[in-house]
Amino acid sequence: MSNDFTDSGIKSMLDYGIDLKLESEDEEIYYTSRMCEYFNEESDFKAYLSGERSFEVEIDRISPVMEITIMNSILTITPYTEDIFEAFSVMLAFIAKKHREIVSDIRDTMPFKIESLEEINKEKEIEDPSSDDDYEWI
Repeated sequence: MSNDFTDSGIKSMLDYGIDLKLESEDEEIYYTSRMCEYFNEESDFKAYLSGERSFEVEIDRISPVMEITIMNSILTITPYTEDIFEAFSVMLAFIAKKHREIVSDIRDTMPFKIESLEEINKEKEIEDPSSDDDYEWI
């Protein structure tokens, strides 16, 4: 049963991907490059960028395993072989260990952020005291 559970979990990830909650194309590009570096530094796999927001993972030059792509904040994988479990585990380890750190690195270094109208209105509500306070000085 556990093998079926594992297979169905991987199949769901293949079908739907993982929403990383990234907010821009720049964040996706940075996240992709950091994950690619992680594969090279922390595993026996070799990884190389195949685009701004994608990279390929291989055992050696003649044994590609999968391609990882981040588009519209969704991480998807394209398997090149049936045996992707180990590479899949490295990818999940990266997300579990590094996701928050990388997202905060990205967002702390960005000098300007375009805010939605909802965010601006929420800030105004917090900053503006209630109208009852207007007469306190009297």
